[in-house]
Amino acid sequence: MPIVEIFATVGALAVGAVCGHIAMMLWRGDLRLQLVRRAAPAPQPEPITDDEFAIVHAWARLNPWYGADPVLNLEAQNIHMSLRRHEPHLTLKANLAEVTAEMHRRHPEIVTTAH
Repeated sequence: MPIVEIFATVGALAVGAVCGHIAMMLWRGDLRLQLVRRAAPAPQPEPITDDEFAIVHAWARLNPWYGADPVLNLEAQNIHMSLRRHEPHLTLKANLAEVTAEMHRRHPEIVTTAH
């Protein structure tokens, strides 16, 4: 075996070993990062009171599309949560009235009244 082939083979092995070591370091780093992400506790939603439940239940009865259409349901929930973030002073009733008005604006054929 000529000396050039020996150096080429040894060089390839060395490069492969270094690349393998770097890949292992990256994999281990990624694994640690994933473990940290999974270890973080998920935020728990605040429990709803009986009065709040009654308000939401009454609102849902007035808006049957909310229980019938999962896409509209999610859209209404997103509007509700956005209002909670951007206008936290609103009461739950006022928030849901705003949700209804916005849903009526977006879907007048489905949400027929803006009550």
